[in-house]
Amino acid sequence: MKRANRIGENEYNLILKYDYNTTAYTQWFYFRVQNMKKGVTYKFNIVNLVKPESSYNQGMKPLFYSKKEAAANDG
Repeated sequence: MKRANRIGENEYNLILKYDYNTTAYTQWFYFRVQNMKKGVTYKFNIVNLVKPESSYNQGMKPLFYSKKEAAANDG
């Protein structure tokens, strides 16, 4: 990720780095969130997914993974 801007109490605009070997397109992204508070809703706006033929335009959604949830479900 290139930058995260806080725009509200629990809302952030995420600006992603462009993918390598592209002409200013972004398709893949990875970021980590720490120190979240239980029961609080956070909102992350990914503001520069600019690839015109992206699968996101046809309904694809990001995958979220929680190490804490995964560990709780294993035991």
